[in-house]
Amino acid sequence: MIYYGGSIMDFVASFSGGKDSTLSIIDMVKKGHRLVAILVAIQGKSSWVHQIDKSYFDRFADIFACQIIYIDSSKDDYDSEFVRGLTEAKSIGADVCIFGDINILDHVRWNESVSNKAGIIAYHPLLNRTSRSVVSEIVELGIKSSIIKVRKDIDKIYIGSNVDKDFIGEFSSRYPDFDICGEKGEYHTRVDLDSLEDIISKIPCGGDLYFDNASTCFPKAPGVAGICSRFISDRSYSINRGTFRGAYDLSSDIIDHREDVLDLFGADKKSYECVFTNSATISINTILFGSLKRGDHIILDDKLHNSTWRVVNKLRADGVEVGYWKMKDNKYRIDDFRTLLRENTRMVFLTMVDNIAGAYIVDDIDDYGAFVSLVRENNIVYAGDGVQLAIEREFSVDELGLDIFVATSHIGMMATEGLSYLIGKKEVLESIEPLVYGGTGSQSNLETMPETLPDKFEVGSINTTAIFSAIRSISYIRSRGVASIIEKKHRLAEHLRQGIKNIYGVRVIGDGSFCLVLADNDSNIDMSVLMFMLDYQYNIKARVGVQCSKMANDHYESYPGGIRFSMGYFNTDRQVDYLIESIKSAIKSC
Repeated sequence: MIYYGGSIMDFVASFSGGKDSTLSIIDMVKKGHRLVAILVAIQGKSSWVHQIDKSYFDRFADIFACQIIYIDSSKDDYDSEFVRGLTEAKSIGADVCIFGDINILDHVRWNESVSNKAGIIAYHPLLNRTSRSVVSEIVELGIKSSIIKVRKDIDKIYIGSNVDKDFIGEFSSRYPDFDICGEKGEYHTRVDLDSLEDIISKIPCGGDLYFDNASTCFPKAPGVAGICSRFISDRSYSINRGTFRGAYDLSSDIIDHREDVLDLFGADKKSYECVFTNSATISINTILFGSLKRGDHIILDDKLHNSTWRVVNKLRADGVEVGYWKMKDNKYRIDDFRTLLRENTRMVFLTMVDNIAGAYIVDDIDDYGAFVSLVRENNIVYAGDGVQLAIEREFSVDELGLDIFVATSHIGMMATEGLSYLIGKKEVLESIEPLVYGGTGSQSNLETMPETLPDKFEVGSINTTAIFSAIRSISYIRSRGVASIIEKKHRLAEHLRQGIKNIYGVRVIGDGSFCLVLADNDSNIDMSVLMFMLDYQYNIKARVGVQCSKMANDHYESYPGGIRFSMGYFNTDRQVDYLIESIKSAIKSC
């Protein structure tokens, strides 16, 4: 992402389908700003003035991976309807609304008025430019637009004409007193979306296709960059270490976020506590090292991420006994789990969604309810690595019966790196020893660590910037709906899996938003070479290799790994279509 003037703006655009509003959007995107939504005034099934079908705007939104907010132009109070649309745009992260007006001040004043009412900034990228310079830039950029409507005093012969150099010369000569850009309604245009897509693909970052969301979500949720920038500029205090109102207000926001996270993951506030750490790896280390000692026994699944596997191997070397619950006939069998139980079993730790193929372990246990009951009967702590589960499946920590749950802000949740959530039942967390000792900003008179939660585990300065990024991203997730986000990611991944499953030389596995492409046993395709080609020749970003889980690769018999494509909410159908064709083309060259 390009930084312009020291900051990035997430913006909404008032968009008609015409050339001027399109140029305004391109101007912003070229400067590194991000289009999060378009506002489209409609009348029935088409746009108001230009009478363009909704399917046009669907494709436009697909090109920019943005939302569409429709404004009903038939309502008596159009101003209030427009303010409603702007308010919705603000709720999903827009800081600014841009307009394509050039020099009609009455329009500019109206734009500013409705924007002020919505609490959003009105910005006019083309304001006070000459109409000739605007229309000339449109042509020079390669924005192809055709005239779809003319004013009564303009010859209808121009309808269907392209706005190009010949048109500029012809129209200027014939109508020297009229606005060459059509600013006063002389004519209206519709931009050709193929030409627009070609322009966007050549803008830095605009042509890169990102399919590595299981590593980290990109782009982040609308508003995340802005809130981080504003927080650093205006409120970057240290909680529990400042005796002034700003620090107290910040602490209150942090408390609210803990409760919001518990609510998002379905963990009862009376029973569970939310602890912040700097990464899921730190959270998992805290759970395992803080709970188990020599002679204790732990049961784990057979698809662990290295953040768990390597810790467990260290614990085993230190005298902790380890048992692995392995799949049999594509199911984790309760009877097999029973045989693993011992009198000294202290914990069951499961990978809720694995890191390479996205399988959901709840679906793979032959009787999940019976499993949870068995764990309860034996007074065993049940912990889950939920890093890949967050916003990947609909779930509730309570309903899953988890005592401890780990997630992170940057995978699934579309916030920044540097923040993990260690969510646990209070009595379980109270029994865990801290991993790191030091200052907490509270109970500073004690020579030992405080026993109160969450202070017991939050040593040093917590990552407040990442927390505010997550405050913004959770707001966005709620505005879109968890189920809607999951449905889109899963649909795109299934589209990809179906599109490449019959390609000779590869095999495809995956569930949910995951698609793992492997070399077939009879194939000589080198997955690393294939990924290199996809990156350098097709601008596709994904991940090749073991994916931080040797165990999962052993489980799937996929070692030394393949290319993992993992969908995010901002991927589009057109991107997946391009990915499918790129894979087919690249494999022919391997």
